[in-house]
Amino acid sequence: MSEFRLHGLSLEKSRELILAWNEKNKIGLLQRELEHVLHSAYAHPFPYRYGYHDSILQAFCPYQNIEECEKWHQNRK
Repeated sequence: MSEFRLHGLSLEKSRELILAWNEKNKIGLLQRELEHVLHSAYAHPFPYRYGYHDSILQAFCPYQNIEECEKWHQNRK
């Protein structure tokens, strides 16, 4: 949801897209779960930005240096 917000989508448009996506899944999520995630993504003044300074994401990078990790990720796209 944060990614939708980062791309400028409104809460309403994000809700529309995520509900349509959920309908296509064999095992859909409960609407209250989706609403909770939507609320979390849009509740704060600024959306969360995922990045390599996050200790959890760093754990998945084969390099110790953040700059090298960013280069590694860019080459994987």
